Amino acid sequence: MAALDQSQLVAWFVGRKVQADLATIYVDTFLEYRKAMDNITANGAVCQCPRTGSPIDNPYLKVRDRAQKTLVDLSRRVKHADAFWQEFTK
Repeated sequence: MAALDQSQLVAWFVGRKVQADLATIYVDTFLEYRKAMDNITANGAVCQCPRTGSPIDNPYLKVRDRAQKTLVDLSRRVKHADAFWQEFTK
């Protein structure tokens, strides 16, 4: 998938009459979630500690979980969130 541009994603929401500030928060959180998921997909849920080489839980699991909770909370206030996910997670 091509890199997602924050300003284009915000414009997608604004074009659907979502407040720009709310759209920006939603998009920033979505991009944080995507980055975390990309890291988890690449490195697994358990990865090696860079200092010791010991297996550890991937630190991006916490980032993903926090972003996911925020997205769920914001989805109640952001119109077209479902359509956004269908459009940009293919």
